[in-house]
Amino acid sequence: FLLEPGSPVTFLRILALYGLALGEGTLVDTSSFVAPNPLFLQVKNTNLQIPPHEITSGFDVLYFPGAAYVGVSIRPDTVPLTPEGRPYVMPTSLATTTLYSWAETDAETIDFDPDNEVGGVLPIAVAVEAVADLTGSPIMDDAGQYITANLIVVGDADFASNGFFASAKNGDFFVNSVNWLVRDYELISIRPKVKATRELVLTRSERDFVRWTGWLLMPALVSVAGIWIAWRRR
Repeated sequence: FLLEPGSPVTFLRILALYGLALGEGTLVDTSSFVAPNPLFLQVKNTNLQIPPHEITSGFDVLYFPGAAYVGVSIRPDTVPLTPEGRPYVMPTSLATTTLYSWAETDAETIDFDPDNEVGGVLPIAVAVEAVADLTGSPIMDDAGQYITANLIVVGDADFASNGFFASAKNGDFFVNSVNWLVRDYELISIRPKVKATRELVLTRSERDFVRWTGWLLMPALVSVAGIWIAWRRR
């Protein structure tokens, strides 16, 4: 689930089956953001799961522009257990905000209101392993193993868009999440950055401007400056 603040309630009903909820408001983190926008979260390795989850192992920075927080809406002691004592739902936080963060409900006035807004630390991404939802019952396969479901819930969709996919480890986070969901664990890794070829294309008049300013204008300015300095010293 790649969600955003104000996502459809139908999605939230599905999350509720696994004890998750999407928080109200947009996350602000005054300690770790991309200036000058405190709504553009920068999540460093100190705010990733410790010990590192296999999805985010080795990551240094992730970027989440305009995110909501993903909350766990059920207490661990109320989660149903299998006869072997395994919880039906096992959520793991993958990335969080810092202590200096909150869910801002009024983007026009970015200021923490402790009476009406939720303060950090707040999860941005959560991984869930479930043998059943909270209203169902576990099912076993022919080999006697529980059939499990993997879920990834992220309170932001922009991080995986074209504009931010190549930023820091955003692309690795998305691809690793997909591989974890389909249990291709051997494909989870940090991929080498591909160097983009950037070509400057100029028109004929633009090339002439660059050529003649480099050949004549700059030497002329240096000469005039030298003559002026020599005259001042005399």
